[in-house]
Amino acid sequence: MNTFEIDLLALQPSQLYVCQEKLDAVLRVIEAEGFPLKPIPIKQRACGLVMADGHSRALAAYRQGLRSVQAVWETDDLDWEAYDACVAWCREAGIGSVADLEGRVVPAEEFESLWLDRCRVLHVDIARRRGK
Repeated sequence: MNTFEIDLLALQPSQLYVCQEKLDAVLRVIEAEGFPLKPIPIKQRACGLVMADGHSRALAAYRQGLRSVQAVWETDDLDWEAYDACVAWCREAGIGSVADLEGRVVPAEEFESLWLDRCRVLHVDIARRRGK
């Protein structure tokens, strides 16, 4: 895996919320073990560099004052149509960087209902459009 350093604020989030419990777990790892964290997987899309995962790690790094993180190019064949829709939601909500997630940390139950349920509906809609 070829990792590289990238400006944390140059990365476009692909989710509207961060789970408080996951963020707390990452912060505990940082406190116990320090950095570096697992690299943030990113993908070049029409809107820019999109985080495919690692939103909790990215926000934890931001809270710790880091302005760059280790990243890796996402090579898995993910559903990029769904990611593009999620990025559109983020941009509509004014989320253009990890800094914009600062006020969007919610407990696990809210994360489930506000974000994961919304994503499940999106995937059903995409599958329906694809005739599956």
